Amino acid sequence: MHVLLLDDNPDDRELVKREVRALFPEVSFEEVGTDWDRFETVFGDGSGYDLVVTDYALRWTDGIKILTHVKAARPDLPVIMFTGTGDQEIAVEAMKAGLDDYVVKSPRHLARLRASVRAVIGHAEGRAALRAREAELAEALRQKEVLLWELHHRVKNNLQTAIALLRLRGRGRDPAIRRDLDAVAARLGALADVQSRVYAAGDLDAVDMRALVTDMARSLIEVYGNGHVTLRLDLAGPLSLSVRRAAPLALLLYEVMLAALTHGFDGHADETLTVSLVPMTEGTPAVITIEDNGRGFDPVAPGDGMGWPLIQQLAVEAGTTLEVGQGSAGRGTRVALRLHPAAGTVAPS
Repeated sequence: MHVLLLDDNPDDRELVKREVRALFPEVSFEEVGTDWDRFETVFGDGSGYDLVVTDYALRWTDGIKILTHVKAARPDLPVIMFTGTGDQEIAVEAMKAGLDDYVVKSPRHLARLRASVRAVIGHAEGRAALRAREAELAEALRQKEVLLWELHHRVKNNLQTAIALLRLRGRGRDPAIRRDLDAVAARLGALADVQSRVYAAGDLDAVDMRALVTDMARSLIEVYGNGHVTLRLDLAGPLSLSVRRAAPLALLLYEVMLAALTHGFDGHADETLTVSLVPMTEGTPAVITIEDNGRGFDPVAPGDGMGWPLIQQLAVEAGTTLEVGQGSAGRGTRVALRLHPAAGTVAPS
């Protein structure tokens, strides 16, 4: 332990040294009693000291100036003002400037000086330990984030590789087999889109569902619309979800839109698939609606999709309530997904 001691009275410096040695026998001192230049020289950047004890009334400066200089260089370096010339106003001014303790210089306050040294050193050690722990946690968090981003990057790349392999394996196969392989590849594509958005946005808690729904609906219309189904998007506002909710929701939306396009239309004119989003407000869930104006479809019925039990499971994982009813025009099917407000949902600002 190394202490900087500033007092122009040698006897008072010895008094302070005796009290500090009673607590820390191995302590060393640097003493300043003459002028400011010597103080600046021995103090430097303050990195070599564990404690500063200064008088207030020095013939060449005052304790407030010493305190200000020390705290400017090392804000966490504890400073005790041990003086017999100050008053309450000076003590208050010094405390506002960052003084750690103020002790009146008198024989009956020597025990108070020893207690003050013990207290400020203990607090400084506690602050240092806290900073070290915070630095450890910050580094652990940084490493975790790096690992997460690397994981998401690898997942995205692996999904894209799997999609390419499935489509490659489907070439030249029986049409039914190729159709099944393409369906699996398309579902993996929905997950890959979520991963791509996570990686691009740089935020695990802010997958842009509005953009994802838009791209997904347009892609499905292009493949399954057969040139006669029009897409109507009515996306009233933003919706951001954590990847934990976005991934199952993306699969769920894919299944419902696919079922509407493959089973809800019969080739008549003016057929429209409407996808709407009503954003979350305080106390009101966000709602994503998929509706056809054709003959309608039954998401419960078996078919080419993933099956009703799995759709229900995806709804639970995404934190949604699934409501199925007749379309608003009196025909077709309307499926509404109500997203319950929960951790992992970011309300629009």
